[in-house]
Amino acid sequence: MTDSICVGCGICCDGTLFRHLPIAPGDKREVLEAAGSVIATIGTGPMMVLGCGAFDGQCCTIYADRPTVCGTFTCALYRRHAAGEVTTEDAKVAIAETIALRDTVRPAVEEFLDLATPSTNLVVLFDRLADAFARAPDPDAAKQANHKLLLYVSGLQLRLRTMFRNDSPAPE
Repeated sequence: MTDSICVGCGICCDGTLFRHLPIAPGDKREVLEAAGSVIATIGTGPMMVLGCGAFDGQCCTIYADRPTVCGTFTCALYRRHAAGEVTTEDAKVAIAETIALRDTVRPAVEEFLDLATPSTNLVVLFDRLADAFARAPDPDAAKQANHKLLLYVSGLQLRLRTMFRNDSPAPE
């Protein structure tokens, strides 16, 4: 029942929800790297930078060999669905609406930042956006001039925080 809402979502895999995730000692780095994932030492240990190279837009292509954290993480929507609080249909609608909003926000942020190369990691884009506003000669005026973009970004961040993030052990 609950697995069906994950297929086609991938918000926890594609860099929308998290910046990176920890690689545990038993995780198969070579499988991740062969799938196109980037492994870097961040902080105290190896992390996989998201978007995950093994996510094909619908599901994990290395499901049997996925990192440990991927096998233990469940988002808030998944948990509510598993508890019977949200129907499959409502969960899929929530996912589709979130993906549509993300797909509207990402190119707008990339355009604002004038990026030569698009970023797959939305968390990084949000950090760059905040930095760009902080560095503006008049940050308040810059925010006012771009209020519509900020409204969409804030709406997406709120949606991600309330519908998908939770206090379960999660990537960073």
